[in-house]
Amino acid sequence: MSNTGDSISGLLRDVGENLGSIFRYFFPGVLIVGAAYLAYPSIDIWKEIKLDNPWHFLALGIVTVVIGNTWFVFNRFGIHQLIDYILYLFNFDGPARNNPILDTRSYVKSLGRFIVESNMISNEMKSVRKHVGFRASSILLMYTFGELAVLFSIKNAGAGTFFFEHTCFTIFIGVIAIMIGIWQNIITRSIDWFSVYPPKPEDKTNSAKQKFNKTSD
Repeated sequence: MSNTGDSISGLLRDVGENLGSIFRYFFPGVLIVGAAYLAYPSIDIWKEIKLDNPWHFLALGIVTVVIGNTWFVFNRFGIHQLIDYILYLFNFDGPARNNPILDTRSYVKSLGRFIVESNMISNEMKSVRKHVGFRASSILLMYTFGELAVLFSIKNAGAGTFFFEHTCFTIFIGVIAIMIGIWQNIITRSIDWFSVYPPKPEDKTNSAKQKFNKTSD
């Protein structure tokens, strides 16, 4: 009984430690294949797939992972990077245009320096970096969900399909998912920044004094 409990605990621990990788490698493809089935349920390919056939199941798994990772990569280095650049221009926490720490007004140089220094942080901050990685994967999954909801609401097989029958609802949910993703993007960017450049005690003291002086005035 004890061995069984230990095995379950170990399995749960492994899953918990690798949630970011699961979100990164597996879930995007599952979302895409599932959404495609709901949007185009009548196409012949679905009829040919037999899930009780191990080779069909393996092939579907490979296709799912490949499609999901391709979508993930374009999201990561396209949409996500564009949003990061906009946040940079508006001086949000993180690599910012007027940030004196990075000492450059070039986005590419700021990002490059930040990435290099983020890989040189102390061991104490490694767990924070792992948390940032998990949050980033979760955000990209939100973007994927929102994009698919909007895309297949506009483009689907027509009457009788899930997206056609619930167009307004799925577009609304998709837009909300994207907005939540952007909001979490801003938060995660700030956490990412502080994991590399944690605020010093004197910075907190000066900030408190400034707030007190403003209140007194």
